[in-house]
Amino acid sequence: PRTAKAGEYFGTFTLTLAEQTMDIPVTLKVYDLDMAEEVHSRSHMAIWYTQIMLGEGDNFDSDTYKTYYDFLLDRRLCSGEVVTDYRVNLDTCFEHFCELSKDPRVTCMLIPNSLIPNFSDINKIYDDEMVVPLSVQLETREKIKNGLIKVLTTLVEKNFVKREAGDETIDILKDTMFYYEDEPTLGIRVNRVKIFCSLLHQAKQQVLQAKAVEFEKYPDLKASFENIQEICPCGHVGTDENDLYSEDSQQLGVTNYDVMDGVTTWCPQQLVWRHTDKRAIIQKRQEAGETFWWYNCVSNSPVLSYYIDSMPMSIFNVQWIIYILRVGKGG
Repeated sequence: PRTAKAGEYFGTFTLTLAEQTMDIPVTLKVYDLDMAEEVHSRSHMAIWYTQIMLGEGDNFDSDTYKTYYDFLLDRRLCSGEVVTDYRVNLDTCFEHFCELSKDPRVTCMLIPNSLIPNFSDINKIYDDEMVVPLSVQLETREKIKNGLIKVLTTLVEKNFVKREAGDETIDILKDTMFYYEDEPTLGIRVNRVKIFCSLLHQAKQQVLQAKAVEFEKYPDLKASFENIQEICPCGHVGTDENDLYSEDSQQLGVTNYDVMDGVTTWCPQQLVWRHTDKRAIIQKRQEAGETFWWYNCVSNSPVLSYYIDSMPMSIFNVQWIIYILRVGKGG
């Protein structure tokens, strides 16, 4: 606890194996220093809320979801997925964002896809034209873009109202992100991510124009809004047609920031970081201002992760490797 006094504390662990008991003396040294309450290393630790009820069984109650969320925060890890109770509608969700934004441990807030109008048709934004006619694809893209405009407009208006009411520091935009697609494979799913990010860009530009007067009054909120992006875990980093960043067909691997800024926060799967050639590509993109996160989904020790079943050394080394590779850093 933060209130613990510096010094050495002594105790005993009792280990019982079969019929044999052993007392093990332990010493805990508490140093005279305080860790900053604010967390600077951004994270999104996924919580599969739909699985919690199955695992907890009779222990599950109305507070269980929040217990899981708070458990991570207490360990300086943030889950961007808001507790399901706050996914009822946009107003309820963004009011909760206002509360979370005041917590210095919160570093990521994902807008629930279920609250984006027409999101159930998202797979129709790109597909084989034999499956989804081009006219339907274009119509669906327009619907998704309008849905994003509604979401973003509701988000900024919520923040503007709070500022006008006297809360001069509230900023629910700076940690807000979209997480549309998880681990897209080759082809169709990769292209859907590209298109979603272009639609996000278009939606942001329209909201910036529509709310220009308000943003001029609050330039810090404008900067935060411009940084709202799609994060996408994927294994493709390179200069081929599967690179999420490759928007210009004449210059594969060259990002067109005028249409693709939504994908400049990106999470290559952990295996990508093992290869020096891939890290060189990432470094170039970092120098251009893009941000990369560290992503993994299974522990598989000695791969570094925070999973409970990881070896302690794997857990300890995560932050060190992230620091060395400048993960989470832009230009």
